[in-house]
Amino acid sequence: MSDLSVKDLGVKDLATDATLTEEQTIKYALKYASVEDSETWSTVPEATGVSWDDFYNAVIALYPGVNSPRKYTVGDLERITELRAATPMADQDQLGAYEREFTRVSSFLLA
Repeated sequence: MSDLSVKDLGVKDLATDATLTEEQTIKYALKYASVEDSETWSTVPEATGVSWDDFYNAVIALYPGVNSPRKYTVGDLERITELRAATPMADQDQLGAYEREFTRVSSFLLA
């Protein structure tokens, strides 16, 4: 299993709680994913299989770098600050959104 675990997605936990089979888990993962993701995930042969782990690993393989420990770069932080500098914040909600995004990326980089 990759660094991005099934638990991160919550799918396996929900399926277990609902006593779904692995085949049903795949079906509902495809059903409740975004249209774009569902279309992409449906292209892997494992999407018609009965093994959740095989399906999950095939889907994860579609996202190179998901296992990379480098989630964010300094360039990401620069992009965030440049975008906000170019677009003045009109209210506290926008300020809060900026602060959360900045904190998430800067904390990762500091760690």
